[in-house]
Amino acid sequence: MKETRVEKKRKRRRLYFKVLLSLLILTGLIFFSLKSSFFQLTDIQVIGNEKISKEQILQISKLIPGNNMLLISKSQVEKNIKGLPYAKDVEVKRKWPKSIEISIQERTPYLQFENGYSYAIVDGEGIYLENSIRSLIEIPMVKSVQWPSIRYGDSLIEVDEKSGLFDFFNDEEIYEITNKFKEIVYESEENTKINLINGVLVEFGPLINVKYKLRMLNEIIVDIEKKNIPTRMIIMNKGEHPIVVRDDR
Repeated sequence: MKETRVEKKRKRRRLYFKVLLSLLILTGLIFFSLKSSFFQLTDIQVIGNEKISKEQILQISKLIPGNNMLLISKSQVEKNIKGLPYAKDVEVKRKWPKSIEISIQERTPYLQFENGYSYAIVDGEGIYLENSIRSLIEIPMVKSVQWPSIRYGDSLIEVDEKSGLFDFFNDEEIYEITNKFKEIVYESEENTKINLINGVLVEFGPLINVKYKLRMLNEIIVDIEKKNIPTRMIIMNKGEHPIVVRDDR
């Protein structure tokens, strides 16, 4: 049987009423969620941080107990925390209904540069982490290199791309080699000295083909240690082939 015009109007009215009722219920739920204490932030957990204090992280995150969980932008909180030089990666998770978990992956100090009466610390990507009044004994010291005027969190590589030191960064294999260094002393364009942790002096030569020369140096160090050869010096700036100077004293 065909619907009459009156019946069609009734159906449309019922549909409009259902839509309106749904919108009112949804609006009420949203209003309740935003105003209710049920979704108020009460607990902030921070994991993975060692160099960065929890207080620093909370301050820069701009998270405040009492914030509504629904209004917190995870991406903005992550961006805020990444403003800390030591923060390499940040992940923010909501733990409903009242908690936030902040997971931090920190940058690792890699080299330190003389900077007046203090020491500029950078990671393996060349990121300027801090200026320390004390040297760090666990990482190599770079001497006689002019430290540029850059801000914490900036990249040394971006302002010093032409330097041979560029090749010391962004390479996991090179990191393993430089872990054997105590000091890197830039004497001139013709020569850089490297003092190894084991006391051996390396006349490295100019900072040209640095990665190749570092890998060659590592092979020599491994061979010396394997054969237990007493060594005083490794000369890499005289001729084509490196020279190992024995220490027979």
